[in-house]
Amino acid sequence: MRQKDGFVTARTNHCGYIFENRKPCSAFNQGVGVIQVDKDRCVIERSAGGPTLQIEVGIKIEGLVVDSRHLVIWSGREIKIFRLFDESVELRSEIPCRAKY
Repeated sequence: MRQKDGFVTARTNHCGYIFENRKPCSAFNQGVGVIQVDKDRCVIERSAGGPTLQIEVGIKIEGLVVDSRHLVIWSGREIKIFRLFDESVELRSEIPCRAKY
């Protein structure tokens, strides 16, 4: 990611994204990369290849963490846990929370 003049740019293996006035959430761990591309949407890619997965999570993304099999996204009011498969993503759990930043 690069930031210049109020814009942030990010590139995945297949796409480029430009954000205005905010830095998107992103994570890379155990060969899986995730980048937020909209307030409630992110892209998932694996360093070993395979399809790029784009998911809409239904909450405003304030943070995320990923490992080879799971993606956790939180908004400050809710946490969503997803199971990552090679060609799909499945919502496994939704947990209410009252996190303060």
